Amino acid sequence: MLDESNELATSSESEQQNLISRGTNGNNKDSNEDVGNQSTSPSKIMGSPRKRPGSKKAAIPNSANMLFNPTLIFSQIMALQCFHYFFSGLLMEINNVLFGTSVTLDRLFTAEYLDLRTTPGWIDNGSILVSYIIG
Repeated sequence: MLDESNELATSSESEQQNLISRGTNGNNKDSNEDVGNQSTSPSKIMGSPRKRPGSKKAAIPNSANMLFNPTLIFSQIMALQCFHYFFSGLLMEINNVLFGTSVTLDRLFTAEYLDLRTTPGWIDNGSILVSYIIG
């Protein structure tokens, strides 16, 4: 912290010297008005305060900065649906191998086989719940 303040102090002193020397080095000998109008007061020499390179505030996204993008929303919904049905189909195939249940579109899209009174119903319910968790 002290090193940074020392560097800032030395850089501002060197800038002050550069500005003072520009005003008095005789570059503007032809026009006396330009040399006379240059002020060497500390406020003119220092100028505006410098900002440190890392002091920029991070922009926090909020609803005012974001635009409504229906294409993005639609594609996100489609992606979630595709993942869900992909994992549901994959789990139905695993159930077919492990438990001998049939793999049909009815098992994926209807509630006909989701019966809690039978063992295949519990198997299908478990696969649907797992697919909800995964996808």
